[in-house]
This record gives sequence, structure tokens and C-alpha cells, in this order.
Amino acid sequence: MAQSAQSIKVGIDLDHTILAVDEALENSEVLFGFKAFVMDHRQSGNPLVIVAHGAGEAASVTQHLEAKKFFIAMDKGGLGFAKEDLIFVDSEAEKVAKINEMGLTHFIDDAMETFQHADLSKTLQPLVFGKKEGAACPYPAFGEWSDLTNFFYWQQGIRDLTQSRIVSLTGLKEHGDNFIYKVGCEDGTEFILKHYLESSEHAEERLAAEIKHLNALHGVGITNVPKPSWHRGCWGLFNFIQGTPVTDADEGDVDQLIAFLIQLDQKSQALRDQDVSRAPNARFRLHLYADKLNQLWNQVLQACQRPDGPKDIMLFMMTDMEQLRQDNLNHFYLWLKREKWEKEQEISDKETIFSPSDFGFHNTLKDPNGKLNFLDFEESGWDDPAKLLADFFYNTEQKLSTENKLKVLDAFVKQREWDENFLKRFWAISDLIAVEWILKHLSVVIPDVMRRMQYANPTLDPKQVVKQHFQAAIQMRETFQPMEHLCKHDQLLDQEGEIETSG
Repeated sequence: MAQSAQSIKVGIDLDHTILAVDEALENSEVLFGFKAFVMDHRQSGNPLVIVAHGAGEAASVTQHLEAKKFFIAMDKGGLGFAKEDLIFVDSEAEKVAKINEMGLTHFIDDAMETFQHADLSKTLQPLVFGKKEGAACPYPAFGEWSDLTNFFYWQQGIRDLTQSRIVSLTGLKEHGDNFIYKVGCEDGTEFILKHYLESSEHAEERLAAEIKHLNALHGVGITNVPKPSWHRGCWGLFNFIQGTPVTDADEGDVDQLIAFLIQLDQKSQALRDQDVSRAPNARFRLHLYADKLNQLWNQVLQACQRPDGPKDIMLFMMTDMEQLRQDNLNHFYLWLKREKWEKEQEISDKETIFSPSDFGFHNTLKDPNGKLNFLDFEESGWDDPAKLLADFFYNTEQKLSTENKLKVLDAFVKQREWDENFLKRFWAISDLIAVEWILKHLSVVIPDVMRRMQYANPTLDPKQVVKQHFQAAIQMRETFQPMEHLCKHDQLLDQEGEIETSG
């Protein structure tokens, strides 16, 4: 039977955890995290006890904790511990005996000697507080009290599925504003745990949408995508997919990617019967392609114009990039004029597709049997297939030859033979998407973008990141080719040949 929230009884080692917090009491963020941890357990009714070494120091330790409001009620600004919750022991053996005697279900400690003691109850869940250096920690380890708070929620999700406790937690990927972990359970089952940073915009809503969309895909028979098991707040649990990244796609891989894309299109009607939302960055009206490009342009330029902004990037934008932007905006508006399209007109539901949004081999895993699984649906939803294919062409995270990209496009054009406007829209907007991808590289100069990157990876060197992204943007500008030069489709050429542009 799954362990209920009321059966959780947590012990905390004094020397290596609480005193570590005490030393950082001036750091409000650290103190807030510990208080929030205690408050959460008080609200859930989970008993908390503190175990300290040295009965001879009981009086001084108790006095110290009294001064720190450990024994004052929560509603009066304290932590709500009773003095009976403070347990003193004189040896490791006595500590283990007390843990067993009190029936603790979890124990939080910085040192692992207690967890490796032969007499420790096998039902206890060890939790290591503090990031470990050197050898891998054999128990779930946490560097912040807020992480420990969240652990008790997603642990319950795993127990509901497996009735097994967690024995390992391994960071796999930190990217953007989310973290990916591999969770190992005592019974051998494995899961993927995804954590959206609470500070990121609409984090809970984005995770809920990702869960909803993945369930919808499974509901219509598309199963080579993650299967959600549980989610709460900014934490989501998925099945673990065994596989390796696809770094050098072969012909079979490309064929599988095409098959997946066509399956998404063929399942459109079935997905309309599911609760599927629009993609957060969807382009349902043509004017949004120009609007989004200009919006990002202005944000990057304003960041460059700050007193401490990078003047070399500003010069690059005002010369090479400005010419490219204007040329391709002109190209876009010529297409609107040629096709007599209203820029405010919205494409019909029938013309949309369920888009993963970040679609490509960089978000795939190949299992041992050679089957591709497709990952990362956090920005998924209904969108213009022209945008999906244009992003596929210009997404800099995947390495795929132009020949293979054109193979994917041609297969999709054949699939959408009924949709005469798809390819026309693709040619109209693809070059704008190319410019947008260059600007995405330059967007690291925007303070909010850099703050999110540093939050996800505090070791980042901002100057080095800006330099690397600037060099990538320069290379993308130098190698840019209009889409009309990359692919030819006779049905898009009028009697006078390709439409004229200044680019």
C-alpha cells in the first residue's frame, strides 16, 4: 500500500543540517527555505524531530535553539518544535537505535555513516542534505531546503505507482528554465523527473499543458513520446526511456522522423477531440510573424543600448542584421500582396497541426532496437505547420544536412497536397524565422534572459556566453540563404519566375 502523507515521520540531524542553516541565518533565502520546509510539514501533519549528539551539551543547545525561535509556535513566528522533539544521543549506535525506536520514515543528514549502519531500519528513507563531492552519493541528495520540500510530494507520486522507495536521484540535464533528473527505485523501476523553475513565467501552467498534451498523444495512439505518470505544481514524473541521443541521423532515422511528423498530421482530427491547447508561441495570423520578429529585435537592441551594453553587437545589428531584417520583411509583404492574403486573417483549424514546437533530432532518443522516441513538448500545441517546418530548418540545436531537411519538407508537402496554402506560407515566412533564430542567439544580452540562464546554471560566465552566442549569430548571418534558393517547387513559380526581393 502506498505510504500516506500522515504516516511520514521525519528526523533531522542537528549538527550537519540545522546548524548549517543557523550559520547562514543572515541569508534570508536560506532561512526562508528551512522555515518553508518546516511549515509545509506542520501543515501536512508530519511529525518532525531533531537528533543531536552529546547529551552533555543539551542545555546549551536547547538555549541556542530557543533564541532562534525553534520552540515558539508557528502562528507567533517560530518553528513550532516542542522540546521533546529534540533528542540527544551519545553515539552512532544510540542514534540508530533512537531512529528505529521512533519509527522514523525519513532521516536528513549530511554525513552518511548513519545510513550505512548495519542496524538501521531497512524501511527508513535516507536523504542527504548538501551536495556531495567526489564519488556519487548512493542516496537522494539535495542542496537546498526547497528541494527537500518538493521531494516529499513527488516521492508520493512514485509510491502510488510502484509502492517502492527512491534510492537514487541523478541530474541529467539543466536547460533553460527546467531540470531533468533520473529517479531510481528500490524495485528497479526508473522514472524521469522534470522540474520547472518556479521563478520562470507560467511554470505550473506550462507543465500542466505538457502533461495534458502528452496524454492526448497517447490517447490517439502516438506512443513514442514520454508517458506522464504524475505531476504537482512545477514537478512532473514521466516514464524513463532507455536510449541514446541521435547526433548523426542516418536514412532510417530521417524516415522515422518523417513518419512521426506525418502521423501528427494524420491524427489532427482525433487530437481535436482531445483537450489540446494552442502552442504558447503559435502564429495563427500572418502579421504575428513580423510582429514577433520586430518585438525581439527591439528587445535585443534596447539591451545593447544600455550604458553597459555590448556595442559590437549593436553595430552588427544596425548594419548587417538591419539590412537582412528589412529585406526579409519586404519579401514577406510581397508574398502577402501576391497571394492577396490579409495579414489579420487567421488560418483555419483544419490547416493547423499539433506541433511539438521544438521539433528535431536534438529532442530524440534512439532505443536499443533503433526506434526513435520524441521528447520535449513543453511548448507544444496547435500551430501553423509552416512555422513548425521553418523552425525545423533553422533550429541551431540540431545538426542535419540541408538535403535531409528538404527530404522532410518534401514528404510533408506530399502529405499536405490538399492544403495549397501551406507551402506558400512556408516560403513567405521561413526567412523571417531564420532572422528570428539569429536574434534568439543575440537575446542573451537581455538581462532577464541572462538571469534565467544563470539561475539554471550559476557557474555560467555571462561575458563568455555573450561572446559565444555573438559568434554563432555572425556565422548564421554569413551562411544565410533565402529559402527560395534552398528549395524549388514549380507550383510556387509564376510565369515570370521567382518573386523579386532585394535579398
